[in-house]
Amino acid sequence: MLRALGVGKGDRVFTLLGRCPELYVTILGALRNGSVVSPLFSAFGPEPVATRLRLGDAHVLVTTRAMYRKKVADSRSALTSLKHVLLIDEDIDDDIGEEEGATATGFWRWMEATPDGAPIEPTTADDPALLLLRDQVDLDSMDWLNFLVGIHKRLHVDIPEADYRKLRTLADVVGYVAHLPAPDADLTAELEAVAADAHDAAHMCLAVLEQSLNSYDAEFTTRVDQADRHLKEAVAVVNRQLAQESRSSRG
Repeated sequence: MLRALGVGKGDRVFTLLGRCPELYVTILGALRNGSVVSPLFSAFGPEPVATRLRLGDAHVLVTTRAMYRKKVADSRSALTSLKHVLLIDEDIDDDIGEEEGATATGFWRWMEATPDGAPIEPTTADDPALLLLRDQVDLDSMDWLNFLVGIHKRLHVDIPEADYRKLRTLADVVGYVAHLPAPDADLTAELEAVAADAHDAAHMCLAVLEQSLNSYDAEFTTRVDQADRHLKEAVAVVNRQLAQESRSSRG
């Protein structure tokens, strides 16, 4: 099927699916074709999905019609590398109309037209097979992060524009924000604690959503409560500094 679409060795095949048969069919077929597989977490929102498709140079996306409409359609025109969208819905037998884009089509339509016994593409140990972009973050959607950065800006700590381009993973973001110099040692300590607790809580959420066997109920609640408490303390530090500035200006 992939060869019929002009997808070859090294091309990126992305999936945006739950745990369904089509997910495993796509992964095995892409590996057999010598293509690079990149599974996307189905709970991601539109902006994180678009970011990963763009950064990963996606050539093919396999998903459902509902997920496509909700998470991909609005950004499709900007995803210049994305040539094919295959929708697994059973009622899709032919090319989809303008609403889904000119090259969205039915997954099973192509599967049924594919002959059995396609040859396996030869690969070596140096050929990539899997591309994971799970640590990529959409900074605009992380309100707590923007708030922390805003606190630093309000306290006249300069953040060079060039630094934003370096924040590519969650670890980069947490490390940068937590260790950004602040005029007040107490504020720095509270921000470091917020970043650490929020980071841990976020990883627990991902583990649960991916059906981890571990239970994080109590620990997650503790981390969120701690982050909230430290964030309130950080705000209190800022308010004290603002009050002090106000008194100084009146004096």
